[in-house]
Amino acid sequence: MFIGHYAVGLGLWNSVTGTFVTEGILFSAGVWFYLSFTHARDRMALCGFPAFVLVVLLMYLGAALGQPPPSVEALAWVSIGGCLVPLWAAWLDRHRAVRCAGGGAWAI
Repeated sequence: MFIGHYAVGLGLWNSVTGTFVTEGILFSAGVWFYLSFTHARDRMALCGFPAFVLVVLLMYLGAALGQPPPSVEALAWVSIGGCLVPLWAAWLDRHRAVRCAGGGAWAI
């Protein structure tokens, strides 16, 4: 972002490696926080969360390192598939419970 004649920010757009490292750290921190503050209520959450993380990582790597889509139709199908990710996350979150400070769990 430019303010007047001064560039503000980390300048990560100049470094692909820096971008991957920064985004990897932020993604890992988000996964760690989520796992620290929630626990699985059932087997669905126990198996589903690692699958969700893997799919999101593969989607990210495909978008960052893959070839451009061959057609507008292919782009549309991938975009529709990407719209299902928040629905999957919401469904998965219903199978997890928030941890209390005392070690118990709140069923929200």
